[in-house]
Amino acid sequence: MTARPNLWAQAAAALDPSDQLPIDLNDPTISKSVDHVLESAKLLQEKRRSKMWKYKNEKGEEIILHDVFAKIVAWVEKFKEVGDTIMQYDPGHAALPWAGVRFVLQVAVNDHKSLEAMAEGLELVSNLIAKSRVWEELYLMKPSALNGRLIEAMRKLYRAILIYLGRAGRYYKQSTPGT
Repeated sequence: MTARPNLWAQAAAALDPSDQLPIDLNDPTISKSVDHVLESAKLLQEKRRSKMWKYKNEKGEEIILHDVFAKIVAWVEKFKEVGDTIMQYDPGHAALPWAGVRFVLQVAVNDHKSLEAMAEGLELVSNLIAKSRVWEELYLMKPSALNGRLIEAMRKLYRAILIYLGRAGRYYKQSTPGT
């Protein structure tokens, strides 16, 4: 079986310098990013459960923050189910996007308003990261005539996710009081 390309690393390499995540890819703790995100999301979920914080999003829907963090926890756990075996052999393969999620979580937790806006975006990103792991496992493990197109589409998706995480992290870092 041929080695699968690290699409996250390729997507990161294609970013403009202004969109780079402020994350040291040589940091030995980066491979633990999935676990750190899971711990942070569970902690935030528990804190929001006791306060039952709600807000209305741009569509006018009432959002309960506890529920959003529960979804993030669920996506991270699904990713871990599929990704644990792969992470043993290639820990850096998906560590970058989870390190980005962790970065945004850490920046926004101190500001209630930032937390509301950030939570929905991180839930969507967590969903995409978890699903993309499944897509890679299902569709890129065996050679196919469509692999080239799928790889390119996933590389674009990963680049967009990394751009979102970098910009969100910088925005929340800027707008959080006390930083």
